[in-house]
Amino acid sequence: MEKHSANPNNEYNKITDSNIIRNIIQDYRLKPLGNQRRAAIILLLIEIADELHLIFQVRGNTIRQPGESSFPGGGIEEGETPLRAALRETQEEMGIPSNEIEIWGEIDTSISDQHIVHCFVGFLPNFNLSDLQPDPYEVDHFYTVELNYFLEHEPTFYKLETKPLPDSDFPFEKIKGGINYPFYNLNKWLPFYTLPEHLNDVVLWGYTARCVYRFTEIIKNASKSM
Repeated sequence: MEKHSANPNNEYNKITDSNIIRNIIQDYRLKPLGNQRRAAIILLLIEIADELHLIFQVRGNTIRQPGESSFPGGGIEEGETPLRAALRETQEEMGIPSNEIEIWGEIDTSISDQHIVHCFVGFLPNFNLSDLQPDPYEVDHFYTVELNYFLEHEPTFYKLETKPLPDSDFPFEKIKGGINYPFYNLNKWLPFYTLPEHLNDVVLWGYTARCVYRFTEIIKNASKSM
């Protein structure tokens, strides 16, 4: 039988050696699977009348997701660390210099098919609300809520259902079950907070609400072991 050798012109022949592949994998620095947009935010705390408050900004009407409550932050630029991006965006959006923010740490990172978002917790020890200078293009207005309120009130989670469309271009015929295949994670449970009565004109929901809820969970769980 005639033997066929590998194509000498195939550029991948040289890397099909097990030792080479082993070294490649051992040296590889893992990252989330996909091509998500990377961003970072700061959950900001400020003391008002001896009570800790969270600061929220309401996004301007001319930018993406207008009118939504959020924390300051934004996209991470090339060569920038998540914390540096969060501090830069906070100064751009709220007029708070980086040296005025005392970073206490980072809580859970949110990872989805579209985004990777880092959430830092920061405190303003020598700052007053009157010192805030929000960018009128990005921020319509801001408001605060006592931390104690969130420790005493949990959000309500609502199920957002998503279903495949039979007339889409997706090749349902190639998978067992077709359009009735039990696709994983199509539905989402999204949190909504009922805020104090004087804030009934704003809505706190989605990712920002989830960050608040997780922040309070961390505090509550840690306090149980004190």
